[in-house]
Amino acid sequence: MWNALDANATEVHVELHRSEMKAVTDVTVTDNGHGMTPERARTAFQAYGTTW
Repeated sequence: MWNALDANATEVHVELHRSEMKAVTDVTVTDNGHGMTPERARTAFQAYGTTW
């Protein structure tokens, strides 16, 4: 959700997907922000998943 706010979104929708046991299995966030280019996303998130 912070990414949506950083992208100047004025509308943010959060959808929780649940299993039959009502556990949250997925979260979908959609917004009307300006977004990022693929190159900007690669640069911004390149360090994620690199720690041991």
